[in-house]
Amino acid sequence: MPQQNKGTRETRSESWKEERRRRKTSHPILTFGTGHRRSCFRPPIPSDSIHTSRASTMTAMTEDKSAQIQVKFIASDESLAVPSTTFTVPLALDASGLEQLLKRLLAESHDSIDEAPPTWSDQSFEFVLRGDFLRTSLAGFVQSHEGVTPESVLEIHYFARNPPPAPDQDVNHDDWVSGVSALDGHVLTACYDNTIALFYDGHKLLTIPGHDGPARDVVWISLDEDQGVFASSSHDQTVMLYQWNARTRAIDVMNVCRGHERSVDCLAVDRSRTLLASGSFDTHLKIWSAKLQSPDENGGSHEALTNGSGGESEKKKARTSHKTLSRTPLVTLGGHKEGISGVAWTEDNEVCTSSWDHTLKIWDFEMRGMKTELVGNKSFFGLSYSPLNRTILTCSADRAIRLYDPRSKDGVLVKNQFTSHDGWVTCVDWCQEREDLFISGGHDTVVKMWDRRSCVTPLYDMKGHEDRILCCDWSEKDMVVSGGADNTMKIYKSNV
Repeated sequence: MPQQNKGTRETRSESWKEERRRRKTSHPILTFGTGHRRSCFRPPIPSDSIHTSRASTMTAMTEDKSAQIQVKFIASDESLAVPSTTFTVPLALDASGLEQLLKRLLAESHDSIDEAPPTWSDQSFEFVLRGDFLRTSLAGFVQSHEGVTPESVLEIHYFARNPPPAPDQDVNHDDWVSGVSALDGHVLTACYDNTIALFYDGHKLLTIPGHDGPARDVVWISLDEDQGVFASSSHDQTVMLYQWNARTRAIDVMNVCRGHERSVDCLAVDRSRTLLASGSFDTHLKIWSAKLQSPDENGGSHEALTNGSGGESEKKKARTSHKTLSRTPLVTLGGHKEGISGVAWTEDNEVCTSSWDHTLKIWDFEMRGMKTELVGNKSFFGLSYSPLNRTILTCSADRAIRLYDPRSKDGVLVKNQFTSHDGWVTCVDWCQEREDLFISGGHDTVVKMWDRRSCVTPLYDMKGHEDRILCCDWSEKDMVVSGGADNTMKIYKSNV
């Protein structure tokens, strides 16, 4: 019996050794240069399990009313800066709660200043997290954005909030309003009834017939107390230059610029107010002198147009003369494969055009050729250039607004994309005095005011149009102007 027990123990011992060797082979222990055991093999966890686990963790965190997260405030304006310290705040905080915290921090940071600190109680702020305005609580933001964990430090950019824009004027026209331009309180409109109209403070000063087809665009060249100079373009393939006497309200069609072979859809004047660029559906860009030329200087004749009190005085119409001086372009530049939809001067001798052929082209006026080409995914309907931040905004058929930096050195030309419109975006325009603000309009009948620091949510929606918007203008800081297929021109007080 003793021998039998010993044999049994030896057999069990051998079996256990074999089992250990089998386990080593099935689950090897990884060793490194020291020969010490460091880690063990574990089967990989499926990715969907990781996602489910993360989602469960974030849901539990956001539902916990005592949950907290770390944040850091970053000011867009140095005068509103607070110490760059990381704060732990409740996830339940929303924008109003963050605003109260920020005001306390601002008040504390100004306690050491000798002069009286500013009053923060009346100031409202906007908060931007990861390129979007905070419109919910921090918990809601965390739930809707991937990559945020309980250990994350949220960088919250903030700046002073502007009051919402307010409707000011609403003016009916006889047909579509396809172009608008504002300068010193005076607004020009281009209409599909072949006319140009001039308004001041919402009141029509005069209507100017002259084109033989729908007017497509209009732009101010100069304006002072005595006179104004402006240009218009039309389906009739011409660009007209006008001189308006502000005192007598006489209007002279000084020059007719001929050379395009299709509808002239867009105009832009350079910073010196001496050159005018026009883009046409004939795919060509033409540069003209913006200096008026009198027919008397060239042996021609000219007839002044006055806003008389004849049979059509109730319409305040000025009758045009057919004895105006015809002009030819200084330069013609070709390269687009389809019609040009937008034009803007980016430098003294540099012009950018957008086209239905999905491209943006930058032209050198002195070199008489194309300098740069940017290719998009859809047809471009318009563009706007900001001399303050030196970037280009475009609008297109895919409902998106894109921000281009043609001088980018990192290889990424599209710096941001703004998505909020529910239809084609037909027009866009930078605020000429605020480098972060711009407006857009589209087929969804809404004019939107944007801050480029938020690419998803606009600052404000300006409603009122009943049909698609065709044009918008923010040349005047205090005035946003739009025109549409509902035959109206609307003016909003921007309050910026």
